[in-house]
Amino acid sequence: MSPSADATRRERALAVGLCLLASSGALVAAGRTWAVGTVAALPPLPARDLALTGTQAGAPARGLAVLGLAGAIAVVAARGWLRVAVGVVLLVAGGILAVAGAGFDAGSSFAAQGLFPAQARRTGWSLVAAGCGAVLAIAGLLVVVRGRGWSTLSRRFESPAARTQDAPATSAQEGDEAGARSERDLWEALDRGEDPTTK
Repeated sequence: MSPSADATRRERALAVGLCLLASSGALVAAGRTWAVGTVAALPPLPARDLALTGTQAGAPARGLAVLGLAGAIAVVAARGWLRVAVGVVLLVAGGILAVAGAGFDAGSSFAAQGLFPAQARRTGWSLVAAGCGAVLAIAGLLVVVRGRGWSTLSRRFESPAARTQDAPATSAQEGDEAGARSERDLWEALDRGEDPTTK
C-alpha cells in the first residue's frame, strides 16, 4: 500500500471513528438528566424534586445522534460528491447539537412541560451533548474537506448493475470483435456451401 493510500485510509477511519464516538456519546447523554429543580412545599403537600432528561426536555440530541450513526456508515459507502454531501449533513447536525447543548435552559424546559420549580438548574449532561456535537461537526468538516479522495468499498460490495456500468470499455470492444468474427465465420461457411445451422 502506498503512503498516500495509507494516509487517506487513516483519515477515513478517523472521520468514521469520530462520528461513532460523538453519536454514541450524544445518544447516552440524551437519556440522562439535563435539568433538575425543586418545587417548594405547599402545605399539606411536601416539597418535591423534579428532573428532566434531554429527550423529555425536547432536546434534539437523540435524533441527531441516530443521524450521526447513519452518517458514519454513509461515509464508508458513499463516494465523490455524495460523500461530501454526507459530510455537510454531519457538519450541520453536529453544529445544531452543539448549540442545543450549550444553550440549554433548565427553567424554560420545565416551563414547556407546565412545571414551575422554585429552583431550576442544568446538569453537566447538556454540556456533554454539546461536546459530542462539536466532535461530530469536526468529523463532518473532515469529510467535506478530504472525503472526495478517500477510497470506497470493494467492488464485491457493489450491485451487479454498478459493476456492469463501470466495466472497462475494452471488454465491450472485445465482445464486439468476437461477435464480428462469429458473423464472418457464418458467411464464410455459407460461401463454402455449408449450412452453419446444422452444426
